[in-house]
Formats: sequence, structure tokens, C-alpha cells
Amino acid sequence: MPAIFPDFSPNLHPALEAFFNIVVAWGALFFGFLSDGNKQKVPMLPFMIGTAFLTNVFYLPYLGLRESFQKLQESGAVDTQGSDAELRISESKALPLLLTSVFVVSVLWGAYARGAEYGDAATRLETLWQFVSSSDRLAHSFAVDSLVFWIFQGWLVPDDMRRRGYRNDSALFIARSVPFFGLVYYLMTRPKLERSG
Repeated sequence: MPAIFPDFSPNLHPALEAFFNIVVAWGALFFGFLSDGNKQKVPMLPFMIGTAFLTNVFYLPYLGLRESFQKLQESGAVDTQGSDAELRISESKALPLLLTSVFVVSVLWGAYARGAEYGDAATRLETLWQFVSSSDRLAHSFAVDSLVFWIFQGWLVPDDMRRRGYRNDSALFIARSVPFFGLVYYLMTRPKLERSG
């Protein structure tokens, strides 16, 4: 909004705005798991839409209600694909590329937006760290969201690999170890889940 309607937007520090956009992009990466299977107790889509607005407030309950692929397989209630629309969205290589570009633009926004008013890139990074390490609730929530999303990606990737019959220890290591970009790497390199029949 600041880039489109600068006069009507709240005046937040560009680094904080960038952090927010990175967290939103990271949450949107989980659309890559939308084809989690339509035999879940609850569908994933409403939770993903809610996640776009309130991040972990919506996503945590979904993860608590969701059955692992192994449990679904044992109960015989497994559909590895979900609907055609879910499959197209979750298998799209454009999604992680688009969200990576949002990440990069957000970093550039945080480092350079609004000129010298907020200092150079190093000063802005230091200010962001002060926000996170002080009592700024907004910065704290973004930091917590980032940590929880990192845990989520490490939790969901192994289950997705089992669903695909895919074993790749280095892809799993990268997906679990590298925040955001590890998940992008996995979504870009995992084998495609094809519609059967």
C-alpha cells in the first residue's frame, strides 16, 4: 500500500514493512501443500486464506487437525492429489518464483525505500534488530511467525515426500535447514504429483 497510496498509508519503518511482506510471502509458500489430499478431516484452503490475514492464528489449528500421510494411508482414506484446482496451484513452479520475487523486492524496499529519511541499509537493519529485540509487538509477532513457519516447513516437507514416494536426503536437509529459501528449493525441485486416471 505505501508504494500505491503513500499519503493514505500509515508511516511505518520500511524495514518493518519489508519484514511483514516477507512473512506474508512465506505463509503463501504453504499453498505448495494445498493438494495435501482431500481426505483430510478438514480442508486446507480456508485455513490458507485465513493465514494470509492472521498467519499462524489460522495455520496452527490446521496443523493440529491434519492427519499425516502415513495415518491416512493406514486408514485407507488416502487421496494423494486433491482437486484439479488444488493440484494446479500446489504444483505450480510459478508460485515459489513469484513469492521469491516478493521476498527480494521486500528486502530492497526495507533497505532503500523512502530515501535517506531512514538511513542506509546497515542502519535500517540495525533498527529492525532493535525493533525485534525491544518491546515492539509488531516486530515480535513477525519474528515469531518466521520461526514457526520455519518449523512448519521442516514438518510438512517429509510428509509431502512420503506422499510423492520421493526420497532425497539433501533436498530434505535443505528444506529443513534454510528458512524460506529451503522451502522454495523443495517446491521447485520436488517431482510433480500427477493426476491419476
